[in-house]
Amino acid sequence: MSRVSAVLYSILISLFTLFVLLQVFFAGLAVFYTPVYWTWHITLVHVFEWIPLFLIVFSLLGRMSAWARLSSIGLFLLLIGQYVTANTREVPFISALHPVNALMIFLIAILATYSSWREVLGGDR
Repeated sequence: MSRVSAVLYSILISLFTLFVLLQVFFAGLAVFYTPVYWTWHITLVHVFEWIPLFLIVFSLLGRMSAWARLSSIGLFLLLIGQYVTANTREVPFISALHPVNALMIFLIAILATYSSWREVLGGDR
């Protein structure tokens, strides 16, 4: 069970990373091409917003590293931050943190993807 959970974690964090990249792409299309893509950007998040909760579970069941567990929790909290920054238009300074927070999500997702596959494939525990 722990090996299967670790592999599932690695697959999910990889998908999550790709979804984040796609989110940034849709935001770019909305800004530089046509605002129609804001709908795609807003809708896509609902496809992958729950992945970090599954990552937390699989990191525990897979007996993965502390980094895997903490990064999963961090991604979940940063996603909550995305909703806060996207919906706090009364304070523009907070809204302006939305793309900065997205960069943090992407960075952590890339690092977690790399380390999880290294852990799963290389036995690095």
